[in-house]
Amino acid sequence: MSRILWALALLVAAPTFAQGGQVLYPGLTGTALRDAVRADFAPDQTLGYGPARDALFGWEQAQYGRLRGVYTGMEIVLTPGADPSSDAFSKGINTEHTVPRSMGSTGMAESDMHHLFPTRVEANSARGNSPFAEIPDAETSEWFRGTASQSGIPSVAIDEWSEATSDRFEPREDHAGNAARAVFYHAAVYTTMPTSFFEAQLDDLLRWHTEDVADTAEAARSAWIATQQGTENPFVLDSTLARRIWGPAGPPPPPPPTGGSSVWINELHYDDAGGDDGEGVEVAGPAGTSLAGWSLALYNGSTDELYSTIALSGTLADQQNGFGTAWFATPGLQNGSPDGLALIDPEGAVIQFLSYEGTFTAADGPAAGETSVDIGVEEPGDTPEGQSLQLTGTGDAYADFAWTGPLAGSPGQPNAGQTFEGAPPPPPAETAWINEIHYDNAGRDQNEGLEIAGTAGLDLGGWTLAGYVNGELLKSVRLRATIPDEGAGYGAVWLRIKNIPNRTLGIALIDGEGTVVQFLSYEGAMTATDGPAAGKTSVDIGVRETNRTAETESLQLIGAGTGLADFAWTGPVPQSQGVLNDGQTIATGLVAPVAAPIATLDLGTAHIAPNPIRDRAALSLPATDEPVRVELYDALGRRVALLHDGAAPREVEVDARSLAPGLYIVRIASATGAQALRVTVAR
Repeated sequence: MSRILWALALLVAAPTFAQGGQVLYPGLTGTALRDAVRADFAPDQTLGYGPARDALFGWEQAQYGRLRGVYTGMEIVLTPGADPSSDAFSKGINTEHTVPRSMGSTGMAESDMHHLFPTRVEANSARGNSPFAEIPDAETSEWFRGTASQSGIPSVAIDEWSEATSDRFEPREDHAGNAARAVFYHAAVYTTMPTSFFEAQLDDLLRWHTEDVADTAEAARSAWIATQQGTENPFVLDSTLARRIWGPAGPPPPPPPTGGSSVWINELHYDDAGGDDGEGVEVAGPAGTSLAGWSLALYNGSTDELYSTIALSGTLADQQNGFGTAWFATPGLQNGSPDGLALIDPEGAVIQFLSYEGTFTAADGPAAGETSVDIGVEEPGDTPEGQSLQLTGTGDAYADFAWTGPLAGSPGQPNAGQTFEGAPPPPPAETAWINEIHYDNAGRDQNEGLEIAGTAGLDLGGWTLAGYVNGELLKSVRLRATIPDEGAGYGAVWLRIKNIPNRTLGIALIDGEGTVVQFLSYEGAMTATDGPAAGKTSVDIGVRETNRTAETESLQLIGAGTGLADFAWTGPVPQSQGVLNDGQTIATGLVAPVAAPIATLDLGTAHIAPNPIRDRAALSLPATDEPVRVELYDALGRRVALLHDGAAPREVEVDARSLAPGLYIVRIASATGAQALRVTVAR
């Protein structure tokens, strides 16, 4: 297969939320793996240095509405029609070779965009041809952030500063992993980097690669570069490659967040009396654990060979006492006598190698040479549909439980008879962002306002919104709301704001300390000349409303993640004022439902018991004189039942007897507020 066809195949196969969720070349390590990467990912051509800079800068401007220096966060807006790299240089941005030209970026490598980045001129000069390194603060001679430079240790936002000495350079934390993957790419596909230069950085690069994983923006950049050069950066596609080629080196990855326990296989289904429907494997582990980079290797016990690899993704929810589960469909999971599966961590290590209906020794793949452990239970061909093999017992690690079954399945939920014990993970760091906007529609503008989303329980008292026209402060609005919990520890509030301009408007979100958390705009970008965002350039969201937009539509963020950088603007689409947007996945895979516009006041504390529900539960409501609407949604955001609509009772029955096991959301709304409760249906 040609390199370009290979790249296109990867683009088709790659997940849309790429955080190293694929496993490339399973079973290969060291030099053999590096050679495979070089053969398939070395580009056949690059654009040449000048055209590459112009193309890269032009793409970023078109994608994000600005150009951002990776070492400092300094942002500029390119002049339409001007030469991108020349215009950028006149505004203080030039091009960084992550692997300096004097350290091997010659020939095609000089213009390979996978390691070229826009960089503030002063920071680029300070880096020179120094290797990357983790620099103790006391040894740093120069610090760079935005347009600022200083010699003393910063007193605020220290993670946003890059550091330099005469012979070392440390990028700001949000670019450290990106820089590491750029160096890994260069080291894998070219042979020109001095070994001593690369090895001097290796330990720190491996650690940064683990701690700062590839996000959607980095994945989008890699995919776009592939359209220009023919291949992606494989270290963005597969987070295991670096350690499989150059490890073990550097410190081990961070321990799991709860009790020292890890991820394990918790449930599986492979055979039944029908057409083997619903085959799959469930993993369990501490809540908050990212499954990006983890995989399942499926083995045929008759041949002892690997027959399929399943990439895992998502983040484990807190379903019970700080632990959660995730189900992964595996159509064609073989029926045994014997067959098996291995659970592989992001570093390529085999965490478990289990089998059913016998044992065998793997001949290839990541578990090559290892002998499986028979789980001791099996599914015969007459197993009823909907049943599975499961772990039961009490504990916080695989060794605490025992296999049983076949029993009624509970895919994606703790098993019946299984109790997790352990301290819950710490709550997510408090954060908030602008999540939805409506400012223009056909006829008289109705329901204008903004939605703020963020971590549940965050008190927005003291926060403000500042509106800008032509760069000048137009109006400030003080916020008075607390973000509710709509599931997964996140929620949203809607702010009704009348007479929002229908022309270019900049909107700054400012926290209680006066820090500009976000400065965005619609219908164009601008630089603020006064007010709290003075000197900052807005980021155009890239979508707009017109006088043909329906009054029930808005502009919204969609995508999957836990913060602003994980989502993308879309619209106009049907409104979801006051609740997380349809198509927006927060942390656990919960897609929030669409709802009618509501106000922002907290309804109060409602309670549902028992939870989990096996047949019926009682929803207790706070006292209110207002009518309330109570709806039940499934985990995909689909309404499955209207439980109540009218005068507020003190209690509403939730009848779950006809519901499939899984996660549901009970949403309660009145004229003055809304609340969402998570509930689990178990059998």
